[in-house]
Amino acid sequence: MERAVFHIDNAYQIDNLRCHGIVCRTNLPSNTAFRGFGGPQGMAVIENVMTDVATYLNMDPLAVRSLNLYREGDETHYNQRLEYCTLDRCWNKVPNTSPTAASAGSDLNGMAVLNACQILMDRLVPIRKANPEGTWQQWIQDAYFQRISLSTTGFYKTPDIGYDFVTNKGTPFRYFTFGAACSVVEVDCLTGNHRVLRTDIVMDLGESLNPAIDIGQVEGGFVQGLGLFTLEEPLFSPSNGQVMTRGPSNYKIPSADDIPEEFNVSLLRGCPNPHAVYSSKAVGEPPLFLASSVFFAIKDAIHSARTEAGITGNFTINSPATSERIRMACEDDLIRKVSKPASGAFQPWAASV
Repeated sequence: MERAVFHIDNAYQIDNLRCHGIVCRTNLPSNTAFRGFGGPQGMAVIENVMTDVATYLNMDPLAVRSLNLYREGDETHYNQRLEYCTLDRCWNKVPNTSPTAASAGSDLNGMAVLNACQILMDRLVPIRKANPEGTWQQWIQDAYFQRISLSTTGFYKTPDIGYDFVTNKGTPFRYFTFGAACSVVEVDCLTGNHRVLRTDIVMDLGESLNPAIDIGQVEGGFVQGLGLFTLEEPLFSPSNGQVMTRGPSNYKIPSADDIPEEFNVSLLRGCPNPHAVYSSKAVGEPPLFLASSVFFAIKDAIHSARTEAGITGNFTINSPATSERIRMACEDDLIRKVSKPASGAFQPWAASV
């Protein structure tokens, strides 16, 4: 819940945003976190607000999002100031037109390795001063014969992290990972099926430790997000809370057919991050939410279909945007007959619709 409250602003400066979360005990079984620990759920709320605001104002959702993006020096709703904010650069033409939980693996383990290396280098200082022209192998051999330990452990903890919910002040995050995505989808209004025709992603990962691995992480996180926002729908028995989607026959995860037909990922250059190892940035979880671009592209397509049918205004489609939900949102005469039976008429099938 805390992560959802922190991330509800996503990438947008909203001066009058206040968010409070209430945790309730229910009869549903508890679950471990998938990815994001509530972050994607919080961000989905504000993205839906953006689309609804655009509809209400009759504006392009792209323009609404662009106008409200965070800029350098802005402060979040929990009063943390943004530094090295590259959202504008990720958003504006970039040359591609087209458990390490919480993504902290490299940040913590990498910095711990650096810490261990520095300890070893400090131990070798007398050896190197005594033989400044020596080779690395000679220095190590001399240290060995002088009984200088050549092994150590390193440790690192993220500094200056803390937040007070009472005063709404503090620094809950060391830094921010920025990114932008644009997806094109095709929706079949008759069946509710959809295809992702193209996705373009730009990510600010600082000075990437390994671009090949990081791009793979972006792609993998995005496809996981496809499942979260369009396919994976956990269902529970209303009587006892029992999980009803317990296998591949009734719980669908992304497959090769769900990957965008054209998939372009680009890493933003020239954006070092002084707060992590070798100026890198966390990559595991942030790209997952970019798959919401598919969800909102689907919603935009449904909006177009409804407009053609003479239906205007905002509408609700819950995540994940399954085929059933897409079909029901594409209102037509058939859907109206199913969802709005005649008043007083006996409908023996209504309870199971």
